[in-house]
Amino acid sequence: MNSLIDIKTFMKDKTILISGATGFIGKVLVEKLMRDCSDLKCIYILLRSKTNESSDINSRFTEYKENMIFDFVKKEKPHVMEKLFAIRGDLMEKGLGMNTDDYQLLCERVNIVYHCAASVRFNDPLKCAIQLNSLGTKQMLDLAEQAKDLKAFVHVSTAFSNVQERLIKEAIYEPLFDYKSVIQACLDNDDTFLEKAEQKILKLLPNTYVYSKNVGEKLVDEVKDHLPVVIVRPSVVCPSFRDPYPGWVDSINGPASVLIGASTGLLRCVHGKGNLIPDLLPVDYASNATIAAAVQRAEENQKFQVINLTTSSEIPINWNEFLEIGRGLYEKYPSKRAFWYPGGRMYRSYWMFVLAFTVIQFIPAVILDFMLALIRQPRWLVRTQKKIWNNMKFFDYFLQHQWKWENKNLLDLYNRMSLQDRYTFNFDAKKIDYTTYIGNWIFGYRKFILKQSDESLPLAKRKYKMLYYIDFASKLLLIGLLDFLLRKLPIWEMFGLSNF
Repeated sequence: MNSLIDIKTFMKDKTILISGATGFIGKVLVEKLMRDCSDLKCIYILLRSKTNESSDINSRFTEYKENMIFDFVKKEKPHVMEKLFAIRGDLMEKGLGMNTDDYQLLCERVNIVYHCAASVRFNDPLKCAIQLNSLGTKQMLDLAEQAKDLKAFVHVSTAFSNVQERLIKEAIYEPLFDYKSVIQACLDNDDTFLEKAEQKILKLLPNTYVYSKNVGEKLVDEVKDHLPVVIVRPSVVCPSFRDPYPGWVDSINGPASVLIGASTGLLRCVHGKGNLIPDLLPVDYASNATIAAAVQRAEENQKFQVINLTTSSEIPINWNEFLEIGRGLYEKYPSKRAFWYPGGRMYRSYWMFVLAFTVIQFIPAVILDFMLALIRQPRWLVRTQKKIWNNMKFFDYFLQHQWKWENKNLLDLYNRMSLQDRYTFNFDAKKIDYTTYIGNWIFGYRKFILKQSDESLPLAKRKYKMLYYIDFASKLLLIGLLDFLLRKLPIWEMFGLSNF
């Protein structure tokens, strides 16, 4: 039997490089390393700069450290903040956009690389997606090849990099379109070829994002024989389960955007199959498993692995159950910015969804924007509904299809951790109670995104009750109006039901 890995002991005196440190997973990863691996030597994070001036990077780095995610570390372990350094770097530029001294410094010192940087925009042109998610990965691998004492390189991919498969194994899949030709076209700026390639790819896959992540994995696979690489594939990354705070989140995305839209009354219908099971992964679970994967790869010097960071095989929950739990919690954590009483549902039929969206969301937005114009207030509802409509189009594919993931490597990794590490770096899906967890989502959005304090809850709850009565009265009024119109219109006579 393999010996247990010891994360904290391994991390002692290690130098770490993290790309994508400003992203959702990246921030949590940096905070977790400083919080619970405080004996590490230092952490370098790559930051992009709009200019070549060092003052720009210094300004961005100062702003980064002021993020509330680091409040615990600054209070309990302030000396660890001095181990965090920023280096100007850009995955879209040759040589990562670094000066020679910085590049050489990293090659001399870095022991562990966490490559988290990626564009997650589903509507990126193929060229942009490949340049960042594929060629950016290649540039990080080039740096790793020159590192003198590299212990592990962790590439953070996505569980959706191979959506053409319905059962996704912990293995590398060949890209559906000749990736070498696509990469060469990007290097040659052959836009004509790339446009044609994009058209063909989008007939096979939902967007350029999943293709570019698949290509990125293939590039990592090509160096597995001489670099200590490992690929982790997080699924739908959601607000935190426990660390740095329960429900912590820094952006509106994925399923959580559905909850916050529904909680404010702005989103009341979604096109999708409610019986499908999404794979929801707390961001701290993603971070913890990513940290552990590097330690296992380095300590054993084992062979290359792909690890699917997924939860649905242990704790399946379908969309209908997810939304029902959310509805039950809106009253507990209502938003004082709620526009209408929370509600809504998923529609399997596209045309029923279009009808519902038009009647329930868009037409009311037009009417209310007109009323706002009359009182000379800024109009925003129609603009918001158009944005919701456009965003839902990008996620439609993922709400219509079901996948299953093998995650044996993930379970084996967890079983190789000590009891103490299993608590500190927890990613056991079986410990998730969805009612509590989704409650933390909603609470987290109030606190971290909407910036609403606990003191505002009583006012928000009063508003919630008022919106309930307004919603109920509106429905009665609508039913009464329809009944009146049906009785007055000659529709019954058309069917010989004049005495109805």
